[in-house]
Amino acid sequence: MTLKKSDIKKIVNIETNKIAYEIANKISDKTDVASLENNIVAIAYVLIIIKEHPNSPTNSLDDFIDFITLDNRVKEALKREITKDLWECALELTHKDYDTEALKALILFNRNYSFNKNRMAYLSSTPDSLSELAKRILDIKNGDSLLDLCSGTGSFFSRVAIDNKDVNYNGVEINYKVNDIAVLRTSLITDVYNFEIGDAFTYNAVISGGGIYVKNMFDKIFSNYPFNVRLDVQAECKIHIRDYYRINHNICFGASSDWILNAKIVSMLKENGKAVAIMTNGATLNKNDKDIRKFLVQRGNVEAVINLPEKLFPGINISVSMIVFGNNNKFVRLINAEKNFSEVDKQIVLSENNISEILEKLSYGGNDTIDIEINSEKLKENDYKLYAPYYTNKPLISEGEPFGNVIKSISRGSQRPDALKDAISDSPTEYKYVSLSNINNGLVDINNEGQYLKEITKGFSKYVIPDNAMILSKIATPTFRSAIVNSEYNQKLVATGNIYIIEIDTTKANPYYIQAFFDSDLGEKTLLHSSIGTVAKTISAEALKNMIIPLPSLEKQNEIASKYQAYLDELVILKNKVNKVIEKKRNCLEKGEI
Repeated sequence: MTLKKSDIKKIVNIETNKIAYEIANKISDKTDVASLENNIVAIAYVLIIIKEHPNSPTNSLDDFIDFITLDNRVKEALKREITKDLWECALELTHKDYDTEALKALILFNRNYSFNKNRMAYLSSTPDSLSELAKRILDIKNGDSLLDLCSGTGSFFSRVAIDNKDVNYNGVEINYKVNDIAVLRTSLITDVYNFEIGDAFTYNAVISGGGIYVKNMFDKIFSNYPFNVRLDVQAECKIHIRDYYRINHNICFGASSDWILNAKIVSMLKENGKAVAIMTNGATLNKNDKDIRKFLVQRGNVEAVINLPEKLFPGINISVSMIVFGNNNKFVRLINAEKNFSEVDKQIVLSENNISEILEKLSYGGNDTIDIEINSEKLKENDYKLYAPYYTNKPLISEGEPFGNVIKSISRGSQRPDALKDAISDSPTEYKYVSLSNINNGLVDINNEGQYLKEITKGFSKYVIPDNAMILSKIATPTFRSAIVNSEYNQKLVATGNIYIIEIDTTKANPYYIQAFFDSDLGEKTLLHSSIGTVAKTISAEALKNMIIPLPSLEKQNEIASKYQAYLDELVILKNKVNKVIEKKRNCLEKGEI
């Protein structure tokens, strides 16, 4: 039943959405959302077999499968995915007489998840345009041993098969239901494949004689691994990485799951091999990944990092980079490909032209790229950050000073929501807490009577906002919020959550001038320019300190600050008037005005 290479190329562009929707509608009341994609693929598979073996017994799925000569892995997958009710649906669908080539195209290439809002479906299939880019970077040849770590539904193998059928396919996936789709898909391509149900963190590691070694090495590796994996899941792998590379435990102890798996990938790569992984943008510059980034860069394992456009994964607002691994690299090429995208049917994708543009940057450099030697001071001074915009984006302000030059101190608000909840008072006190929702238009607006706190404990005292200090949101919603705190009526305010408390050195800057700048269009753009995006735009304390701000003479600052404060006072008066009108409007019925 395996397809020839020429047949695979013929069916790749066949329209299959209509068939997928018809099968989905037929079985929707016989399955759940999480299993829908699996069931569609499985039913399409048996419809092909029924067409090819019209005289086979169909009174039950077991009788049917036992009668047909099939790989045991395929049989097991079909038995798991097709219940008695779904088998009856499949038999009814035989009357549709779907084209066999269209059914094969559906199994291999249909990625339309608009009928499936299950988050797992989005995460377990790599978008085709991303798979295509990775495939071309890897330059897979016939005869190569290929590993897909966290292989999901086998969507990457489907893309590889368009050009390279005779590859030794290996996949590792922890979710057996997702793996069933991979088995069914890959069985249409080749008989030579090996899928393991297992944990990517512990896969292929053999402990022997007090040491650890890798059982199998590969020519090419691809991985679209899960992001932000819990620390307890990574623990064993961190020990493996430490022992395999014989490195200090501190190098991998605080590292993110992205870099633990990156190190795992490198350990399984042959001397002349190449690997590609998809990671979060945050992992390219987070401080806790500094040491492991440094280690792999200085070993010559990091060839390039491509900062990709946002929203490439359907239904998930996440920003990612593609990292390319090899051996004996003397420099790292960082590429900003944020603008290399197209929109097709309201979905962000990499078109053929976009992929070609990115590959040209990867091969030859040019605009939006930077090459940095692996032992350079530039990498060292910047904590081995591997995020192209950090180096290539020019500051919006050409003349100014780092914000850090005028900061006396910067700290975060309380990260203890449970303790805060216990401290809430039912009656008025001299303490209130401030959340992001209270910061609007340069003002701290706290009207909620439920925001009183009991007497401040020692643990909360460090979160009390000093008078004349600035508070600034760590997360953009959709822009960053800021205000200057002036305690009224001896009331003390406690910062919570994702809020920075910033004390300004008033001998160098007027806090209200800084606030006026942050509240301006230029200030808003400057903050966003210094932020990074994964699920949301965030700004680190380090990025704030390094951010260039305009800093005229203190006399000029005071002049601007005075005007800004006058506008804030006017805004407060207008808000009070609006609130009074709203109150009158609400009470006009009770007062007999209607």
